Amino acid sequence: MDALTLVSYNISFAESSFVAPNRALRTQEASRLIREECLRSRPDIIALQECPNESWGGLVFGPDYVSMGTQLASHVQGHIDLLVRRELAQHAQRITLEHPAFPLPSVAAAIMLPNGTRIVACSLHLPHTAEGATARELMCEAIMQIISQKCSNCILIGDLNMRKKEDQIVECLAGGGWIDVWKEATGEDGKLKFSWDSRTNLFHEPGPNSFQFIARFDRCYVRGNELAATRFDLIGNQPIDGKKGDYLSDHYGIVVTVGVRPSSSSNIGVKLGVKKASGNENTNRSNTHGADKMVDLTGDSDSDDDEGGMTSIRKSHGNGNCNNSGNNVKNNAVAKSNGGKISNEEMRRLRLQKFSGTSMASMVQKSSANDSQTIEPSTSASSSSLLTFNPTTSSRSDKAACKSEDKGSTQVADVAGDIEPVKPTNFPVVDGKPKRYIIYMAIREKNNSRFSNGLAKCNAVCHEGISNCLQMDGTRHVTMFDGNLTSDQVHKLTFNGRHFDPLEMKLDGWQPWDAGCYLKLNEESEDALQGLLGKIVGLPLSGGKRPCDHLSLYRKRPQTKHPNPKREFGKIREATRSLNWGSVEGNSIRIKAFGGPYDECMILAGSRNNARERDQRTQALCSDTSETKPTKSNDAKETTRNSKQPHKRNDQWNDECDSDDD
Repeated sequence: MDALTLVSYNISFAESSFVAPNRALRTQEASRLIREECLRSRPDIIALQECPNESWGGLVFGPDYVSMGTQLASHVQGHIDLLVRRELAQHAQRITLEHPAFPLPSVAAAIMLPNGTRIVACSLHLPHTAEGATARELMCEAIMQIISQKCSNCILIGDLNMRKKEDQIVECLAGGGWIDVWKEATGEDGKLKFSWDSRTNLFHEPGPNSFQFIARFDRCYVRGNELAATRFDLIGNQPIDGKKGDYLSDHYGIVVTVGVRPSSSSNIGVKLGVKKASGNENTNRSNTHGADKMVDLTGDSDSDDDEGGMTSIRKSHGNGNCNNSGNNVKNNAVAKSNGGKISNEEMRRLRLQKFSGTSMASMVQKSSANDSQTIEPSTSASSSSLLTFNPTTSSRSDKAACKSEDKGSTQVADVAGDIEPVKPTNFPVVDGKPKRYIIYMAIREKNNSRFSNGLAKCNAVCHEGISNCLQMDGTRHVTMFDGNLTSDQVHKLTFNGRHFDPLEMKLDGWQPWDAGCYLKLNEESEDALQGLLGKIVGLPLSGGKRPCDHLSLYRKRPQTKHPNPKREFGKIREATRSLNWGSVEGNSIRIKAFGGPYDECMILAGSRNNARERDQRTQALCSDTSETKPTKSNDAKETTRNSKQPHKRNDQWNDECDSDDD
């Protein structure tokens, strides 16, 4: 039996550890050190995660290794790469991994080995957080289904971000029979179990509650009659130069050796240096797929596919831990003939179809909002109009929290996947003494934009203690005015022209403020907002603040429990200092009471290219149809929009703090 060696390493953007003696020098040397660490194992295939850019792997490991392609993992804004030794790359071809409802963060290639056996190797980086388990399962199953239809011998390796409770689930996906190489090759050796150990690895700045845990995030799974797991080990798990806590990455890498039997369908024998396996060559897995054809490396001409699409190969792979008989449950009639029982595999397939009508963002958000709640698809999306996966809302890390954004009329994701401002419900104005209001530009956040990518990077490094400091989706904005106004002044506010030309507000890095994370607008955008502020009729010429210069992302909230949030804000700014944030689109100019819910607002003006916002423009409060309602105070009354239905306060959009709260 020949042997194939694979290395997988999440390199954390090839950055310096926090405790490196000279962080600038370490950053310069990181690429060389990572290369040396990976090549010690003399791998045939290298799987990388969190590469800083799409060309990093090819430049660092070339010309000895050839990149099969890269894929952006949007939940961390890092690139996935799969590199194959040059001799093998001559007989390799990339496989397209696509799903209609969500992206698949992985790179796969079909490779014809010198002994005539064809395999598929896949490098992947699945979403993080405990709440992301559903997303990981669906993505992993989709990947397994696709590559299994291309080849019967499959190897998945990378940063799967999985927890112990997900072990049996992943082993049974896509027909079952997936072998966990760590379990198989080491007998579950605890010394080689954890690829994340932030108690020892001080790659990130240590703190009282930061990153202090161990986990088996990095894994390898194999399936196939010609494959046998023979070796599993860790790399990058020794401190550099013996300095305590100083490691190449926040992850340890893994190195695996897989024994490969020669294919019975071919006697191809080009000698490319593939090693002989020293491990156990005997396996108990029966031959369920038969011999592979050699005409097409991607396996498009293979005869062992079923009807195609996303239905997996429903064959037993000999894994006794999986409750799967190996028979296809094609429809309800089959289920009825089996006494009404549907196999676990079929249930997963039905769930995958069920989720195809909603975004991965809403899946993760709903799972996060209530782990015990059954996740249902959005009724507003159809199979022909799928919500696009949004990295800024789907990937709250272990250090950040998700909140559901799919509640009735306040849903903020449109069919294109963009994040829209929350819809106004009413706008209460209390007559009497002046009250503090803010006038702001609500923004639309475009899916897969530089802004959404930057926000995903922030979420990836955000400490869980300040997770509630993130401005909620649908409420992010640029403050134009912050000051006291009387109810009479509010009643008379109008916008000269009612609508404004489309406005792209360009972002220029961070403001130098330590109270939070505030993106700076460039001078041109600031001047444009000041000009729009001047078109608001009835706004006093003096008094109040008129910043127009920042967009708030993180700030301290009343309920923030972290002992030093300013330090954590600084980490976010530092980790994203070099990002190009692009721009955001000005959607509508609104007014709301300071500290009040964002859906209790009035739209003063909408963008000309936003017909929906124009149609929703709130009517003037001083019209004859306005209703008044006495409050507890005899000299004060609350004015709201006229409505046939009593208004119910929507605390979903009340974050108890506005962006300029002192």
